[in-house]
Amino acid sequence: MTKIRGQLKSIWPDRTQYKPYAYNLEMENVWVEIDIPKEDVTVTDHIEGGESTLQTTLTLNGFTCLLGNIADAIDMLHLMSLKQKNQSYK
Repeated sequence: MTKIRGQLKSIWPDRTQYKPYAYNLEMENVWVEIDIPKEDVTVTDHIEGGESTLQTTLTLNGFTCLLGNIADAIDMLHLMSLKQKNQSYK
């Protein structure tokens, strides 16, 4: 597995579907690390104007894995929220 790291720039909460408003939260110094299978990530050294930067490229399977990890985490958060609500009603 390879860890990829991305800056969190926007969050659009999913739970606003039943509310008459939505919000967008942007964060500059928050980073997220997600494990992606090594064969689905390519890291290359890109040189432009004499400066070297590393570029990370995901295959389609790597991108699908990224989205799947995010969806799984959201599902887990939602299930924990439902369990907590159910316990508070008892």
